[in-house]
Amino acid sequence: MTTFTKGTKVFCDFHFGGKPKGKVVEVNIPGNGKDTFGIVKVKLTETVGAYKKGEIIEVSTYVAVPIKMILPKLAGQYFVRVSTNYNFV
Repeated sequence: MTTFTKGTKVFCDFHFGGKPKGKVVEVNIPGNGKDTFGIVKVKLTETVGAYKKGEIIEVSTYVAVPIKMILPKLAGQYFVRVSTNYNFV
């Protein structure tokens, strides 16, 4: 598993309201991309939908996906692919 800490650039909230980019400012509860237990605070670096630039949100670690863990699309794919083999500590 790849380990990430405070300062990691992430995409947030793949489920609702777009995918704003942000930067992890605090890891409240360590976690990974496969469970819902970890919590991180993210300061958004762009405005997307209902999310405003500069806003600090608290999200689960499986929703705050490090940009380095976004996989390239394969031929014929329309959805974003993500590797969930990451840890926030």
